[in-house]
Amino acid sequence: MPEVLMLAKDDWANTGWRFFKCIQSLGIDILALKSHYHRMAYPEQIPIHPVMAVAGAKNPNAAWINIPDLIVYADTAKVIHYIGSCVIFCGVELNEKKVVMQHGGTAYRNHHKEINEAHEDFVDVSIIQCPDLLGLGAKNEQWIYYPVDTDYIKPDFTTKDKLVIGHFPSNPDVKGSNAITRVIRKLESDPKYKNRFEYIGIRSDKKHTWSKEFIKDCLVYWTDNLQRLKKCDIIIETMALSLQGETFGEWGNTAIESAALGNIVVTNSLTSEQYKKEYGDCALNIANNEIELESTLKRLLSCSNKEISVLKHRTRQWVEDNHSMPVTAQRIWDKVYKHLI
Repeated sequence: MPEVLMLAKDDWANTGWRFFKCIQSLGIDILALKSHYHRMAYPEQIPIHPVMAVAGAKNPNAAWINIPDLIVYADTAKVIHYIGSCVIFCGVELNEKKVVMQHGGTAYRNHHKEINEAHEDFVDVSIIQCPDLLGLGAKNEQWIYYPVDTDYIKPDFTTKDKLVIGHFPSNPDVKGSNAITRVIRKLESDPKYKNRFEYIGIRSDKKHTWSKEFIKDCLVYWTDNLQRLKKCDIIIETMALSLQGETFGEWGNTAIESAALGNIVVTNSLTSEQYKKEYGDCALNIANNEIELESTLKRLLSCSNKEISVLKHRTRQWVEDNHSMPVTAQRIWDKVYKHLI
């Protein structure tokens, strides 16, 4: 029986799987189970338990699910580790276990008060994946960014005379795509820059957001997305400072996956100083509005190919040093598991 039981109703962006592999690499006996297959068809995922699949289908939006049949796994586990802010009751008293709760998305951002109040009696440690979710009241919060598999994602530092810029959001409404493509169109009409780059990303405006063609460009398999990212020299990930009335404005998995591929990454962040204190220097190019995005792209497009190559290598090295699986595993141990096992 496992020392750690990891449970997820939805493993958004396959983050739970990567945390599972990090914890496993520490020599900890861990079992991970989830309810749903991910639509982006990640080649490796947390296995689906049939009982969890049924319960997840019946309770698609629930923050609490009761699955007592899981007691066979939970009974002897020392730690129960929940992914995605959702508690799955397994027929054991949670107060008698060490409990890790991991927060990383919209559910916690929009309902953190209710979630924290419901969890405070039994949670021992809260892992916060991104800085916009820090300070919202989680118990014993520890900031650990999602890791990237730099062994699987290999860099390509090839640079052609005409730089390729890409923007491939899974959800344009969330990633600020309207503003991003406005800047791209402006640069495409600028005589000084239009012959220096080619844009191969989506084109968004309010008229046709979520048309059939648009959905086809956004909802692709993960490996297909990596292939189109790989064609680019510069990736614009996101530029959205708020989401559904809550503070957002932080980079996500696409940023570090693009960095692992050796791309130069442009994205947003409201916590650059906070990141520097916790992790050190950041190789991402931060642009929080259209003026900053235009200025950043003009600066990059003015670089020589040699300078672009240096930036690509620097970005890949940054992600290896700060957010690779081994580095993140050590952070998980130091901040969480050495205190529980």
